[in-house]
Amino acid sequence: MSAAGFDLPSSTAPLAVRTIVVGLAVGIVVTVLSALLPAIRASKIPPVAALQDTEVTLRMSDRKRTLGGSVGLVAGIGLIVSGLAGNEIGPINELLSVGIGALFVFLSVSLLSSLIVKPVAHFLGWPLPKIDNLTGTLATENTIRKPRRTATTASALMIGLALVAFFFILGDSIKASAGSAIEEGLRADYVVSVDGFSGGFSPALGEQLAAQPEISAVTSLRFGFWDRNGTDEFLMAIDTTTIDETIFLDVQQGSVAALGEGGVFVFDEIAQEEGWALGDTVAMGLASTGLQQVEIVGTYAESNVVQANFLVGQKFYAENFSGFGTDVDFVLAVKAADGVAADAARGIVETAAADYGNVTVRDQVEYRQSQEDQVNTILVMFNALLALAVIIAIFGITNTLALSVFERTREIGLLRAVGMSRRQVRRMVRWEAIIVAIIGSILGIVVGLFFGIAVTAALASQGIDVLSIPAIQIVGLVLFGAIAGLIAAILPARKASRLNILEAIAYE
Repeated sequence: MSAAGFDLPSSTAPLAVRTIVVGLAVGIVVTVLSALLPAIRASKIPPVAALQDTEVTLRMSDRKRTLGGSVGLVAGIGLIVSGLAGNEIGPINELLSVGIGALFVFLSVSLLSSLIVKPVAHFLGWPLPKIDNLTGTLATENTIRKPRRTATTASALMIGLALVAFFFILGDSIKASAGSAIEEGLRADYVVSVDGFSGGFSPALGEQLAAQPEISAVTSLRFGFWDRNGTDEFLMAIDTTTIDETIFLDVQQGSVAALGEGGVFVFDEIAQEEGWALGDTVAMGLASTGLQQVEIVGTYAESNVVQANFLVGQKFYAENFSGFGTDVDFVLAVKAADGVAADAARGIVETAAADYGNVTVRDQVEYRQSQEDQVNTILVMFNALLALAVIIAIFGITNTLALSVFERTREIGLLRAVGMSRRQVRRMVRWEAIIVAIIGSILGIVVGLFFGIAVTAALASQGIDVLSIPAIQIVGLVLFGAIAGLIAAILPARKASRLNILEAIAYE
């Protein structure tokens, strides 16, 4: 956590009884649910067939599997699109609709993936005979021998990598959108700010900078919270006399001059969602004056720089907010005067800020990078958690390969008897694992791309209006999948290569 930028306090990790109970309950319930289908199948095996060791097919037919997967895929995509569009389906709200739709998509792709195992395995295995003729050919044939099992094994890796690819795309799109918005919205040359929400700094810094002839405008920003029907809402107080020179608010209705006299500016998307118009009032529970009916004097469309859905003037802020932290600045947007060299202007800002130990001076490029770093920190956290899903998938591939080796004990013994070396046996199992892992990786990337593009498109109204697909990271997931396959093949390959030839040939 510290390496990712989150410093946690040093204390004993709490372990409540509830944690143990919930963990056990979830584990037991999931295990029982996972065992239901195999248990039903096992109970349907005819005793005579079991005694004669006859293979019995009790699984869903390919036709039913394809039909069920297709219907589930269409339903899942429909639920996701409906949820992202903000539609409610009966008691199912938008978020639940997206969650159920995602589950349907994962299950449906798992059902349909067996249809593509053979063509994809043949495509991936096509160059193998040229690299390693015997073992490459056998590995490809082993992969397509039981396409359903191969598909099921690949599905575990698919889910993990789909989520990773989704967060790659969403995170990159957020960074690209924020960067584009900062380029358009930040007119200031420098941003002076505290890191995080660790308090503010004296207004004297802004006054000192505004008095410098090399500085044309300084905009002070302060933040606060107000009560909206029991929910804390964030707002930003701005200096309306200089805001036009330093930050482009993209005002849709009203004027900044009117905001200086009182009232509130509302982010345009919020105003549309709530049905608010110019002149309407908002019931705001304020820190020092209580519940006030505040008039909406304007709407704006830029929120990436001010990072708030509600704006008030400094005069309104001083009248309605009091207490710790309300008499200090949180951010200063500084605009250099025309003709002043960048180095000279920055030197003046940094010299003035040097007396304040909790502030950082950034130019536009550095400020944009700081915003991207915040997104990267969050992505590191999510991807660290998703790595656990990939580790589970590696165990799944290992188990399947181990079962495959067990089922082919006699076959491997015969291959060894006719001259296949232990090294060739290990290579055969490794190639098989790589093919399975790459199939899972491709499926995961396709599903992740769909989720990433769909969610990014749905969030366009929230300011994430630039779709960015990190091609290098996406391609890297395929390579990661192949490495995961190699790791998964270590134990099964070693076991296969160490089989006793005579015992393996005699195995029934």
